[in-house]
Amino acid sequence: MMRNALDRRRRKTSMIAVAAAVMLVVAACGDGDGEGADAAIADDEDGEVTEVEEVASDLPEECDVTQGVTDDTISLTMLNDLSGPTAALGAPDIGEAFRAHFDAINAEGGIDGREVEVEILDHGYSPVDAAQRYEEVRTETAMVASVFGSPPLEAIAQDLVADCLLSFQSGSSGQLAQEYETIFAPTTPYGYEILNIIGWVVEELEEEDASFAFAYQSDALGEEVRQAAEFAAEHYDFDFVETATHGPGDQDLSGQLQNLLAADPDYVVYGGLPEQLAFLSAGAIAAGSDVEFISATPGFVPAVLASPAADAVQQNVYISSPLSEWEGDEEARVTMREEIETHAPDTAPGQGPVIGYSNARVVAEVLRIASEAGDLSLAGLRAAAIELESFDADGLLPEMSYGQFEEAPRVPSHASRIWQPEEGPAQGMVPLTDQFVSSASSEYTEPGQ
Repeated sequence: MMRNALDRRRRKTSMIAVAAAVMLVVAACGDGDGEGADAAIADDEDGEVTEVEEVASDLPEECDVTQGVTDDTISLTMLNDLSGPTAALGAPDIGEAFRAHFDAINAEGGIDGREVEVEILDHGYSPVDAAQRYEEVRTETAMVASVFGSPPLEAIAQDLVADCLLSFQSGSSGQLAQEYETIFAPTTPYGYEILNIIGWVVEELEEEDASFAFAYQSDALGEEVRQAAEFAAEHYDFDFVETATHGPGDQDLSGQLQNLLAADPDYVVYGGLPEQLAFLSAGAIAAGSDVEFISATPGFVPAVLASPAADAVQQNVYISSPLSEWEGDEEARVTMREEIETHAPDTAPGQGPVIGYSNARVVAEVLRIASEAGDLSLAGLRAAAIELESFDADGLLPEMSYGQFEEAPRVPSHASRIWQPEEGPAQGMVPLTDQFVSSASSEYTEPGQ
């Protein structure tokens, strides 16, 4: 078993005391659908790159317009949570790191001589406020380049398509990219992360006989993970010994935990947020269970390590994520830190800035492709995104490519890494593997594709 191979010690703590303290430290994690801690991407080996003019011809005539672009500037908009429930978790740092990359580009002459201006507007993680902020910029911006969170993005998704405005989500729920043709996932979606971490257990740790239970929150995030987890069960030929659900804001999961532990699984696959996963993790330790919890990116934020659940999550939680480390002496990571420290010096190092900066690298590459093609129209920007191929941000991301809407999967990558929470690193985690694609992830097609 993995717990023996990694020789992790177990310690009992008070479930009630730990759970109460965890809620105070990471209570903000309970709102929304979990896109705030994340980011990932799929390759399209069979898809053919479509020429810019062919792609543009598929769009309404009004998409041929150019807006937010002058001879000297390109205007981008980011909708972010600066005041809402995820602001305390580092959402503003995602935006500042995003803008820092473009400030660095501008210091070197911009993109084809144009300075890139990034305006960050606060939606407070509210779909209503997101729609209001969108109305302010819908005819002025070249791209709603990044939107933090699925609920705010979903609130404006139909308008983005109608207005031909390209957008990337600060996070990696792949569902919206399958439904709306101007929305793109900037990295590997959560479903594929789950397939990889289950595959890691079965294939890499060679635990073919491991038993799995499943717990998830009843919203879009949980549903995405549920669909992938059920595919994994079929692919690896096992049945979940127990399944538990909870609402996105539920804080007391004692009943769900009791049912999960009664089934005595080796692993619990979890689709939800850090607060709830920390509750389950600490509760399992308190109950004397050696069950392991495996989750996608949204299941962890470093704030958990400032709570009484810190010891527990470092013992029995593993995370699948395509993110790069903040630390490291590779050129791409050194450059990332230098750009952020120079242009956003108040940004706290860690997972959030890695997400924002990586997202900015994708958007910047799309702008370069469109500029080189001489077409910065709304249709030209979308065509440039579709043409993005074998891009990895100098190793910060898994290799990614997009395909044309309805003709190829819109998932840029299927790869992720396995991480273990650990106090010390800026991201609160250390990687246990390189980027990889499990056999289940390579065969999975997300619903909507």
